Amino acid sequence: MEIKKAVSEGVYLDYIVKDGQFYVTFMSTVREDMDKVKHSILEVSPLAIEKLRSQRIHPIVLFLKYKSAKHIKEQRDAKHLQQKVSTKDARAMYENSVRVEHEFRSEFTAVVPGSSINSLFSQIQDIVDQQQKKTLWIPVSSN
Repeated sequence: MEIKKAVSEGVYLDYIVKDGQFYVTFMSTVREDMDKVKHSILEVSPLAIEKLRSQRIHPIVLFLKYKSAKHIKEQRDAKHLQQKVSTKDARAMYENSVRVEHEFRSEFTAVVPGSSINSLFSQIQDIVDQQQKKTLWIPVSSN
């Protein structure tokens, strides 16, 4: 099945291309995790957020915000970030993040300031815990 067609039909939630390889996120995998009362940590395009909501899946959308490209490049963690980010890649990542924040800020549940990996994990866990305690009002379907 063609990837774009599978995305439009809801088989795939989203896909990315890295180094000429396609990486897809299956809707079925997200649903399986939900059935197991687990959270999926996804790297998806902002447009996939609306697709999740249309499937009555209410994501916790976190945006990791760094101060600068230099701040991204300086991230170090022997366990989780074994390769350094090049200056060029850090600049591209930062510029893309500024664009995404500007265009899709209203979609974010929370903005997490970029810091050490351990601090990010801790902040993310706190936000997820807070969000899970909130009441979620879902409109009754008109079908």
